[in-house]
Amino acid sequence: MAALVAEYQKVQNLLKKLTKILPDVPEYQSRLASSHNNIGIIFAGCGQNVEAQVEYEQAITLRKKLTETFPEVPEYRTNLGSSYCNFGIFVRSKGNLAESLPWYQKAIDLLYVVHNKNVQNLQAGQYLRDSYWGRAMAYDELEKYADAVKDWDEVIKLSPQEEQQEFQIERDKSRDAEKAIADIEFVFKQPTDLMTRLLEIRMKALLRRKQATEAVATAERFAAWTEKQETDRDDQRYNAACLFAQCAAAIEADSDMLVDRSLALLRLVESAGYFDAKRTAHIQQDKDFDSIRTHPKFVAFMDTLLASVEVLPLPRERKRMP
Repeated sequence: MAALVAEYQKVQNLLKKLTKILPDVPEYQSRLASSHNNIGIIFAGCGQNVEAQVEYEQAITLRKKLTETFPEVPEYRTNLGSSYCNFGIFVRSKGNLAESLPWYQKAIDLLYVVHNKNVQNLQAGQYLRDSYWGRAMAYDELEKYADAVKDWDEVIKLSPQEEQQEFQIERDKSRDAEKAIADIEFVFKQPTDLMTRLLEIRMKALLRRKQATEAVATAERFAAWTEKQETDRDDQRYNAACLFAQCAAAIEADSDMLVDRSLALLRLVESAGYFDAKRTAHIQQDKDFDSIRTHPKFVAFMDTLLASVEVLPLPRERKRMP
């Protein structure tokens, strides 16, 4: 990586000299901006975020100046749009989901106009597709699934036919997530594997939105559903215990009652011989129980469980050889 950056920086230094000697030649400024953009991508890929941000911002500054000076040149507008898109990706990659949205919007606003003026401009179309794509992913992570669906639709329209099915799947996931949050009946009409995934999405969204009554009702509905199953009943009971534990973490006023509901299901599966060594090791690390792991009742349950089962050793982090 260092060698690659060094090569780019050699070119960059040469371009800096050329832009000073020949400030009226926009091509050199455009190439200089591209070198900043490319180095930014390399730094971002290696986790050097401070250096990456500096490079991205310098690329944006140069490309904005070119676009303002030569507004009739679509290449410069396209390149600026790509920089906005890249910076949105960069911001989102650091976990700043909401902060990434304005950058994607800047890219879309610019590239949409360029692409609509000339649909044969494949580069503008690709960057526009990538901007919708990045924003759709940000919306999904922000649980703004209805907005994500709209952006996935645009991604599909702008993608080659051979890639559309992949994005259709992502669109359907967002659509189903939105329906799952809005309508519990929709969730329970799905095949079991999809249903459990949608339940997780629904619970996460409801708890984050502080819709406690709906969250607990969802856990109770699932717990009742598990008792009607003839196969994998104990696996599903365990999953229901996870949901009650999540509720207990988020709803302080009813925490003790929800811990009791979770433990009742865990004791039920324990009495059925569910906890072998592998499953006992799993519950020791299951993040769904982290928030109640120090609760006295959960501690007592785990003490009893560990005393009755020969537990597999927890995986240890490998030490790097000298």
